[in-house]
Amino acid sequence: MRADYGRKLQKFFEGNDVNPMLLIDFFTFQVFRDVTVRTNILMLQKAENQNRLMCCTVEDSN
Repeated sequence: MRADYGRKLQKFFEGNDVNPMLLIDFFTFQVFRDVTVRTNILMLQKAENQNRLMCCTVEDSN
């Protein structure tokens, strides 16, 4: 969500009835042991955007 390659996804959200409800960002926490990837979970609802997105960031405690 922080990189330029997320621009197309952002445009999709802007052009459709999508209500983002919850974003879980596994910021520094490596979810998959053998893969370098930044993981996010985004919960959406097919409805008009209510502008009430809840977010949380999960960080590695090490």
